[in-house]
Amino acid sequence: MTIVVGLPLRCEKGVTPGSVGFLPDGSRVACCKPTSNDMDLPGQHTPLVGLHNRSVAMGFSTGSDEETWPRSAAEMGASLYATGKFINEISYQQDEMYLQRWAHKYNLPVLLANHAWSDGKYRSAGRSACWDDRGELVVRADHGELLAVGRRDAKGWHGEIIPLR
Repeated sequence: MTIVVGLPLRCEKGVTPGSVGFLPDGSRVACCKPTSNDMDLPGQHTPLVGLHNRSVAMGFSTGSDEETWPRSAAEMGASLYATGKFINEISYQQDEMYLQRWAHKYNLPVLLANHAWSDGKYRSAGRSACWDDRGELVVRADHGELLAVGRRDAKGWHGEIIPLR
């Protein structure tokens, strides 16, 4: 199992969104979010966490309508595109549409981790979700502290919701 945790990291450009991946062999890997300007430079790509044929491309708090990140993930051969962000109830449907589109267009499973709780005047939509490589919904959580788990095995994709409280 690979576990990826999103957190602020100190990188060469200061403190930015980042992630630490804990890999099955016991090793760890950390990566910072490239700036949008960096993504347009030759040789820049969506950060990957993982090994061999099990790599996760990290789309840190990116706009769901921004195609650069999932396209880069697909070009690098990632086995999953994951994005974590705060999506409010007003924009959730549009974000969901784009993430489903990228899964289908790039034949790439997509995982969305949304905040469980609201912040200030904005109400979080919750509903973390996973789509398979055809853009079909595998699992979607509701509101609250829930873990949405998508698994792929020889029989296909399976979803599970685990309450955390």
